[in-house]
Amino acid sequence: MCIRDSIQAMRKVGLLARDVLDHVSPLVVPGVSTAELDAVAHQYIVDQQHAIPAPLNYGGIVRGMFNGYELGRTVCTVAHYGSYGLMRVLDLLVGWMVGRRLNGFAIPLCGFPNAVCISVNEEVCHGIPGSRLLQEGDIVNIDVTVYKFGHHGDTSRMFLVGEEVSDDAKRLVEVAQEALWRSFPQAVASKRLGDLGGEIQQFVAVSYTHLRAHETPEHLVCRLLLEKKKKKN
Repeated sequence: MCIRDSIQAMRKVGLLARDVLDHVSPLVVPGVSTAELDAVAHQYIVDQQHAIPAPLNYGGIVRGMFNGYELGRTVCTVAHYGSYGLMRVLDLLVGWMVGRRLNGFAIPLCGFPNAVCISVNEEVCHGIPGSRLLQEGDIVNIDVTVYKFGHHGDTSRMFLVGEEVSDDAKRLVEVAQEALWRSFPQAVASKRLGDLGGEIQQFVAVSYTHLRAHETPEHLVCRLLLEKKKKKN
């Protein structure tokens, strides 16, 4: 694939990721569980977009056997989507067995258990959806990564839950959003990823004294879901 075709593929898959957030957005209300939001996003990605939710089974043994190949992603996605209960039981069993042999160090069979990451309030990123119900006043980040056309499209969006979100929470979201926009001019040829991170950190430090940019694996639009080298998010 030439560079021009690759860039076009990135744009297409990036739009797919955005569409998932648009689809889920009306459902982010008090009383909904993060697992319900995950299920809606999962079904939309698989059934409507005919794509693969990249976080699903990330880091697991089965997917690792096919690392870098679409076959491995497909195997785990089909297994999860069609036989969720069975895969979860096997996952827990393998984790328990390995944990007993290695003094608590467990290795999951199929890795990350959900199609998207949902982080509520104080959770920094990559939260695991579950039975938690969203409450009035929560702030929620939904992180979507879609795989199609040989590339990943990765994006996320912050949501304010209900009408009674505190001024501090709103300010936090506003500063984070503005920091993102201010970093865009740094996303040009000859610039380094650290230049984007530096622009974000500088703006955040001035605008919100209690906030700092956390050092977490960044989100990329590329062929590999996450690079091994750790960089600032």
